[in-house]
Amino acid sequence: MEDLIVRYVELALAARAKGLPVDLAKICSDHPNLIPEVDKLLRLDDAIDFEPPEDPLLGKVLDERYELQRCIGVGAMGAVYVAKDRTLDRSVAVKLLQNGLFASKERHERFAREARVLASLRHPNIVNVFDHGSSSPGTHYIVMEHLVGVPLAQLSQQAEEDTAAGLHPLDSEWLLRNFEINVPGLSYLPQVVFWCSQVASALEEAHAAGVTHRDVKPTNIFIDQTGAAILLDFGIAAKAGDGSLTADGSTIGSPWYMAPEQVGNRAASTELVDVYGLCATLYHLVTLRPPYEGDYAEVISQLATTDPAPPQSIRPELSRDLCAVLEKGMDRDPSRRYASMKALGADLRALYAQLPVVARPITKIARWGRSIRRRPGPAAAVLALILAVGITIPVVSWSRDEAFALETAQRVQHKELFKAIAPSMAVEGSFAMRPKLDPVVREAYLSQLDTLIELLPSDLHSRLLRSALLLDAGRLDDSFQDMQWIADYEESPFQQAMLQRYREIDVTKPGVVGLTLDGLPEPVTDTDRAVLGFQLHRSRRYQDAGLVLAPATSLAARTIRLGVSYVLGSKSMRGALEPGVPPSRVLLDKFLAEVEQLDADRGGATARSLYLRGSARNLLEDWVNGIADLERSLKLCPDAFGTNFNLADALIGQGEYQRALQLLRKAQALRPQNQNAAYLIASVAVELSDYDGAMANLDVLPRTGHLIEAHAPDFWRGYVEANRAISLYGKRDFVAAEAAEARALGHYQAALKLVAPGTFDDQRIRGNIEMMKLSDTDPEARVTKLLQLLTANPNHVTYLEALQVALEHSELSKLEQVHKHLVAFFSSLAIKSKRESISTPK
Repeated sequence: MEDLIVRYVELALAARAKGLPVDLAKICSDHPNLIPEVDKLLRLDDAIDFEPPEDPLLGKVLDERYELQRCIGVGAMGAVYVAKDRTLDRSVAVKLLQNGLFASKERHERFAREARVLASLRHPNIVNVFDHGSSSPGTHYIVMEHLVGVPLAQLSQQAEEDTAAGLHPLDSEWLLRNFEINVPGLSYLPQVVFWCSQVASALEEAHAAGVTHRDVKPTNIFIDQTGAAILLDFGIAAKAGDGSLTADGSTIGSPWYMAPEQVGNRAASTELVDVYGLCATLYHLVTLRPPYEGDYAEVISQLATTDPAPPQSIRPELSRDLCAVLEKGMDRDPSRRYASMKALGADLRALYAQLPVVARPITKIARWGRSIRRRPGPAAAVLALILAVGITIPVVSWSRDEAFALETAQRVQHKELFKAIAPSMAVEGSFAMRPKLDPVVREAYLSQLDTLIELLPSDLHSRLLRSALLLDAGRLDDSFQDMQWIADYEESPFQQAMLQRYREIDVTKPGVVGLTLDGLPEPVTDTDRAVLGFQLHRSRRYQDAGLVLAPATSLAARTIRLGVSYVLGSKSMRGALEPGVPPSRVLLDKFLAEVEQLDADRGGATARSLYLRGSARNLLEDWVNGIADLERSLKLCPDAFGTNFNLADALIGQGEYQRALQLLRKAQALRPQNQNAAYLIASVAVELSDYDGAMANLDVLPRTGHLIEAHAPDFWRGYVEANRAISLYGKRDFVAAEAAEARALGHYQAALKLVAPGTFDDQRIRGNIEMMKLSDTDPEARVTKLLQLLTANPNHVTYLEALQVALEHSELSKLEQVHKHLVAFFSSLAIKSKRESISTPK
């Protein structure tokens, strides 16, 4: 009965806090024999003043470490204080179980078990526990992170009051104004669905560790100031292998959010109990009333026979899918609920992303049938009706099941096809290149997108891709139809303005260049942000796109944001993001965290996410994982030019030249008009000292074309000849080396005239020129140049050979000790010419 006493005391304290009279006869009506014990505890509570300055615990230091500073919560079990951790000089929260409340061994053990359970769990949406113990004279405590924010119960109560008063809307400004929670861009309903999806993720982690919470409710969920939902209070959690601390026949949990099987059943500790509790919590948040109303005894009685009111009957504006999720998760029959928290979490994330969910609405016939099974008495009176529709019901049921099976199969097929979308579709190459994309390739892309949209019409990302490809092809009417569909799907001033911009496109300009994006209304919804961010990405206005997409939380918008985040991160890594800002890996590290979270929320990686993640890791020189990601991307989408090219580039860095050449030749065949693959083939030939073969590759390429950067042909010829000169110098053929240097210089000077001063290409060419002229440079400077080259490529045998020669011809070699060590160093390298030859197109 201990849990009932705690529950009755909590109800009495809650009534007292609201200024209501405390009627113990009513509160304890189901167990009147407990009234004396509840009354005694309430008198004990009256005798304790937790408010400063009389609170005797303020200033107390637990175990010479935790200084209690302020009481922030009081309940039947004890109190929670803000405290200072003197050892680590930080603010923490300390939960106390005092001796005056149920001073029993079982109560203390339960308190300690909560600390152990929480300490064993690590999840961003579960409160962190740092320590636990007991302090003289027997005060038991748990030390947790100090959360700043608001309990979800307080937030929902404010929402209920403001809605009743006609105060609208319940949006992000309402959250910021009332609770200082900054979650821009979301209205109340999608925000609470998102919070519940976070709690589902936390519970999934707990269930994987064998822990069932058993008391999921709004008061046990905290929203911190960053807008994250944090799961609290594992005081009655059950862990596999632990003995029970609950008496037979007692009830665990809060009846307003309790699964029916928990009533009087201590063994009800499966994760399906938490599935029910989380859905009951979401029910309260979206309908603004709990599933059952009344006091403790009344709710316990209703749980036995009565279903909660259908959510749509309370709030008609609630979506069909949201109601289906709630009713599936709160089905009184556990076998009809979600089979796991993972399954519920997947539907909550799909709901949030406006994608189809697995749950199906309960039909009127099914709802009526369930009520008959619970109350069979009235069934005889409607037996004739049952017979009359006896044929219809199986037909309706069969049709519904068939439709559900078809929809499920379509979702699975869509998910698999979506994984195989080409990583750079609709954003690859220059503005001039996109309209000239190989028509066969474009039609293959469009066919793939047609299928995706047919399977899932609300697939915003695929619609934007299709519209872009059609726009690049000059099919403006077809492109406009997709944009019209999006505007009809989510009406907003921004979407209407974007449609008008499509009507006014300058057809004399290539693709998105003819679309004016400045001066549009502010994007408000995630769909608005996805559309504008996508167009800005296509326009290569990456920083503008990043700002627009930053607040977005839908899967479509986050998918678009990946490409933008990667470009910004790669520019920052090269120091090319903003003038005067040094190179930094911070943005790429953030991108990697972003892509992994998106893949987890989507339920699997895609060719695009793996391509971007692998490319980012290679930029960070995480070659093993970067190559593995690109290999996985290539399996999903084998004919992606960018993936073949980037994987080859990474393999070159690891010395896997033959595999790299295979990929590069495939890339060149996929995009014969794109010369990047040909240039990299020449680079591989240089690595293998096949300078004639490298030049042969370059000589068969056209020097002009819409995809050819004007300076590139001369730059790459200069690069080949410069490396030939270093090789000849290392072989002591100084005359031939000087001639190769002269040829390289001529090519570099020609390239320099074709680039704008101060640009990245200008700096690169000038840097390469400075590294040349080994023949007429003073000996010490020559050594310095070669050491710089080796710093960038320490295993380059040609550079090592040249350095050895340069050292022999420098004053440094006269230092006997230095010379001795250098000779030993180069002898240990045992430099041999073990290079492979490559075949080159003639």
